[in-house]
Amino acid sequence: MKSFAEIEKEYEKIPIDYVRDGTKTSGVLSLSRRKSDIILSSEQSLNFHAEGNGWFDFRVKAANGKTILFHNALMGAGTQYHSMYNSLQCEEHIFPNVVVVNPENLAEAEKVKSLTFQISGLETFFHYNHVTHCSLHKLPSEDMALLQRIVGEQNKLDAFFDPSDLYITHHPQQAFKLQYEKDVYEISFSGTFNGGWGSKIRHSYQPIARIIFEVPRSIDDALDAIWEWKRFFSQLAMADLSVTAIAFYGTEESFGGDASVYLPNVVLPYEGDVNNARLHPGDIPLNLWEDRDRLKEATASWLSRNNTRQQFRCSISSVLRKMDQRVSPDDIVTLCSAVDSLKELVPSSLPSKEEVRILARAARSAAKTARINIKEDRISGVLASLRSPSLETKLNLLMEHISEILLEADAKILIRSVIKIRNNTAHGGSIYEETMPLVGPTTEALAGACVMFDLLSCGIPIKAKPHSLIYSAQKVKQALKAMKETGI
Repeated sequence: MKSFAEIEKEYEKIPIDYVRDGTKTSGVLSLSRRKSDIILSSEQSLNFHAEGNGWFDFRVKAANGKTILFHNALMGAGTQYHSMYNSLQCEEHIFPNVVVVNPENLAEAEKVKSLTFQISGLETFFHYNHVTHCSLHKLPSEDMALLQRIVGEQNKLDAFFDPSDLYITHHPQQAFKLQYEKDVYEISFSGTFNGGWGSKIRHSYQPIARIIFEVPRSIDDALDAIWEWKRFFSQLAMADLSVTAIAFYGTEESFGGDASVYLPNVVLPYEGDVNNARLHPGDIPLNLWEDRDRLKEATASWLSRNNTRQQFRCSISSVLRKMDQRVSPDDIVTLCSAVDSLKELVPSSLPSKEEVRILARAARSAAKTARINIKEDRISGVLASLRSPSLETKLNLLMEHISEILLEADAKILIRSVIKIRNNTAHGGSIYEETMPLVGPTTEALAGACVMFDLLSCGIPIKAKPHSLIYSAQKVKQALKAMKETGI
């Protein structure tokens, strides 16, 4: 599986050929994140057939002999025309939203049967010890003799064989494998070992996420499945973690040839990235080998709620992506919309449908007595709103689910600030200068509360380690402290 960075380096600028109806058109492919571009030159406009949304697919052959599929490509701002030697040359500029190298390794109709992917910082969530250290100080002679036999005569230097330490590397085991809606999700490891003279020895294992679909998926659906699972790790990290590598397969097995994927719009982590720098194994729950079964159960529970919490989770991800880059009341509006989308947050005191019908009939009867001309269905429509809890009610219910970490008094402070900022922003009002210092910490506290609600309800413990809370709980506590310090 090639990383986005490796693919970008290989296809930074490479000649390509496009053939349609027996006519070959040449051009250049340049992969450079959001500046990626395909330039095709021909004597007439290529007129790519686009869907109603303007996207289209096409294949080219690169100078290195590999076939490349451009999925959901978009035409550039315009076509440039050049007149050369009395002939017209058209120059098409195309942006590739999804680049697939070696698409012949996909299943029929360009479907995906299985895939693997990597996320920045994923090793933090699987903090397994693959190396055991043993001291050989004062090792008995019979044990030294055994060690010499293990090393073998061909690898032993009599004048140099005086080992002081022994390091045993363990074959990486699969972290877990689970089934969700007949699709299989698993975490395995890819190991590397580099040896040499002196201290030039490096041994590492990187976790790889894998999904096997019961029925082959389209490229779009396969990418959606990756992002759905990625949100679980992003919530644990309270940061929008980057996907760094993707490989598609036409079969269930991850060997025999893959289709490497490059996404120009994905923001790759850079050296010193704050999201990666703050990830510490001590703050991540269930990341030890002995916790893998509990992590598997929590992951399965989290995935099982995706259908009912998809809008909620997408909104959280959007805010996590922007939260470290800006302070905006719009993020509070987005999070309030996320909370409002949770149909499971319903108080037990709400009237039933039958009770609403009884109230409507009674109101209609009273209207007749008072000679007020109004239809019963209009009364029913108004009274039906009684079955829809207010945003403030839903926020209170959400806070009750995380009362283990959030005191009732702190919950009231947070809700009061959220409602005030949300109402001003959603209804076209302005945030006063004295209120603006509350926006940042209120956003962080509400985002942390939403993440805590989602994770705790799926079996993630509130404590990452005996003396360390999970990131979302830390965020809420820190943000509430900052809110109180503003004195507003």
